[in-house]
Amino acid sequence: MAKELGEETPYSRHTTPPARKSVPSAVKRLILELGLRFRPLAPGEQEPYQQRLALLAQDCSDIPPDKLEKAIERYVRIPGNNFLPRAAQLIEIAQSFGRQSSGSVNEHGQPQDWDGYCKWLNSRNFSQALGWHYYMKEDEEGRRGMEKIQLDWDPEEQRWVMPKPKPKAA
Repeated sequence: MAKELGEETPYSRHTTPPARKSVPSAVKRLILELGLRFRPLAPGEQEPYQQRLALLAQDCSDIPPDKLEKAIERYVRIPGNNFLPRAAQLIEIAQSFGRQSSGSVNEHGQPQDWDGYCKWLNSRNFSQALGWHYYMKEDEEGRRGMEKIQLDWDPEEQRWVMPKPKPKAA
């Protein structure tokens, strides 16, 4: 027999509100510090921005604070990241630390797999949408660093292509 509309069933009401995730204080501190780097410009955006920070902290609460701190450091060093990251970005970066082997860092604790990191950046949608390409460059003294170049749009192929080399000045 069908129930009338509006009639209460055991599943139609909550007896207790859904529980919020508890966020470790170290994660809260890291997210608040991250929020200071990417403050909103308009004064009316403060409250929604604070709510977004709270949600980001909840979403990142499962990440160990040491990995979250490294993920934030890596995120802010990516050229062109001028906005607060999404939780998925921080989670993916933090998970990449777990996939590295123990031999992937040098005596200073710096990752050796920057080439893989550049490949990861190039595979992301934001890199493809903006036409960026990341690569590793070595200077005369053997130091390596990450560089970014702007790709050229090829209207015939409908995709980003490597820029043509500029002629050297005589």
